[in-house]
Amino acid sequence: MANDYEVEELDILDQDNRVWLVNNQAETIRQAAKLYGKEHQKVVAIEELSELQKEICKDLRGIGDRKHIVEEIADVEIMLTQLKEFYEVKGAELRSAKCGKLRRLKSRILEKLRKKMGATNG
Repeated sequence: MANDYEVEELDILDQDNRVWLVNNQAETIRQAAKLYGKEHQKVVAIEELSELQKEICKDLRGIGDRKHIVEEIADVEIMLTQLKEFYEVKGAELRSAKCGKLRRLKSRILEKLRKKMGATNG
């Protein structure tokens, strides 16, 4: 059984007519950046984020389609992977940033719960 990173093998020609063999997610992302250019792919990332935002808004209005939301999340995840490569974001660096954000969120949740409990007890 193929893992999540394997895709069907494809032959792709670049400008020099060299054949690229695409056989995993990371290589596909590198090839997209090389073929289309980083600036173009950054614009695509913005577009994909906007499309996800649009689908979430539709859901909030009661006309959402879960399949479309899943597809847009997939597009955004692909573009986030490209952005991490473009900006050379390392795993430890990202984990550290996430931990900081989650600590802040936890603090805000605890503060809100304290206020809520204080309002119901007092």
